[in-house]
Amino acid sequence: MLKAQAPTTPPSNRRPKTTRFSGGFRYSCGASLSASHILIPLIRIVKTSTKRENGFTATLDSRHTIPQTPNCYNPVMDKDFIFVSIVGVVVLLVLAFVAQSFFKGGGSNVVSEELVQNEVPTTPITAVKETVPDEIAAALPKESETGAPVTQAPLAPECVIIDDFTGGSSLLSWFAVNDGVMGGLSQGAISFGSDALVHTGVINTNGGGFSSVRARLPADALVGYTRLQIRLNTFGRQYAVNFGDARYRSVSHQAFIPLGLTDAWQEAFIDFDQTTPTNFGFRANAEPFAASAINELSLILADGADGPFKMEVAWIKACL
Repeated sequence: MLKAQAPTTPPSNRRPKTTRFSGGFRYSCGASLSASHILIPLIRIVKTSTKRENGFTATLDSRHTIPQTPNCYNPVMDKDFIFVSIVGVVVLLVLAFVAQSFFKGGGSNVVSEELVQNEVPTTPITAVKETVPDEIAAALPKESETGAPVTQAPLAPECVIIDDFTGGSSLLSWFAVNDGVMGGLSQGAISFGSDALVHTGVINTNGGGFSSVRARLPADALVGYTRLQIRLNTFGRQYAVNFGDARYRSVSHQAFIPLGLTDAWQEAFIDFDQTTPTNFGFRANAEPFAASAINELSLILADGADGPFKMEVAWIKACL
């Protein structure tokens, strides 16, 4: 038994009905809503927007409205479309506000940052006032990495007393040596006055022709120092200083004391590196002066002049 078939409608080749909007684009009644349907009206809104002092406001004219057609669905009435449109307008307004703020204040901020970067650093006046001079800072005790103060080695004094004859006494044991040890006829002796060691006698150049006062020195008494300082009065006679050298039996390092005025006190300096090694008054082939090897100090008169002499010594020092 044959069943009746429902009549079929042949496929239509007609294009879907479209509505032309003002602005030159079409909306198909049967097509899905595309992004261009949303963005193009928004772009036109921005183009016709007017700028005010407190921001931007958008106005629509009659050309931007979407016409209503009785035979086509109006997308403006769609809730999703309205929501997306509102969101888009808000985003554009925010972007416009940000751009406006940048152009008004952004440039000055950049300039300010550059000025700050190029600013020359200066030292506050209070910091300058509180700066400790280098001399004072060097004298202050330093601290180690652990925080404990570092004890600096004490500096050697500029001069140390070798002997001081104040009060008629001495620190060393002094004695006289004359040319009689070699057959000479000179005479000399020592004594102590109220504030000085006194050397007196008579020089006879007929054999020898010298007289001296001597004292043994403590070990390393001159180590660390460079010269001898003596306060004395030679009464115009030319004395010399001899430094006995323990490395040799009869070698001394000699230097002449600068000649002073007759009967006048003076302070004479004898540099160790200006001494000459001698043997009985003659230049000797020996090692140069070494403070650690000096074991005797003597003041000798051998100026080649006959007659009486006198010398007074107040003190003797070793100096830097």
